[in-house]
Amino acid sequence: MKITEVEVLRMRAHAEPKNNWLFVRIHTDSGITGIGEGSLQYKDAALAAEIQAFGAYLKGKDPFQIEHHWTSMHRRVTWSGGAVTISAISALDLALWDIKGKALGVPVYELVGGKVRDSVALYANGWFTGGKPSAHGPQGGNATEADWYGEQAKAVVARGFRCLKVYPFNGVQVITPDRMERAFNIVSAIRNAVGPQIEIAVDVRRRLNIWSARRAAQMLEPLNIAWLEEPILYE
Repeated sequence: MKITEVEVLRMRAHAEPKNNWLFVRIHTDSGITGIGEGSLQYKDAALAAEIQAFGAYLKGKDPFQIEHHWTSMHRRVTWSGGAVTISAISALDLALWDIKGKALGVPVYELVGGKVRDSVALYANGWFTGGKPSAHGPQGGNATEADWYGEQAKAVVARGFRCLKVYPFNGVQVITPDRMERAFNIVSAIRNAVGPQIEIAVDVRRRLNIWSARRAAQMLEPLNIAWLEEPILYE
């Protein structure tokens, strides 16, 4: 079996044209195809170009030599690593495993050690978008933005979710007391609304520095959050 084509599939997932999901489909001369995903926020054009460049290397190769291809693609780049390169390799790697599983007639998990569990717990994300109120509440008056989050959270839990993720920190660099207080009030309202048995995850989207991240963690600790995601820039 040989690889004949690497096809890039850019999906229109959002209104923002630079923020789309990206998939890859690898074709073989046996008719078996493999699908992989390597979306990279706001970098899908660069990612598509990188996949096409690696596709030229893969064409005519044996799709079963997955580890060899991973290492070869990684070493073909002068400056190894980086989000675009690794995301491209990841998408192609997934597609190659998909081909191998289909060719051998087994799920991919059987090729990498076997099944570990029968089900995977999900968390709700994006449940707080659409119709979000101002800081003065959904209808004004005494209702607050935090109250609105609490009501939305209760509705999500009623649908069966046992974990919710929220993005309470707004602004580019959240180090002002009012923004820290806003985040605490939102998470606190959610905790009060859903009770102690529901997990709450807080995604900061890298909006804190080291000092404010430490302060935020201490502030949120009494609310027993599940995790604090991306508090600072990775560099």
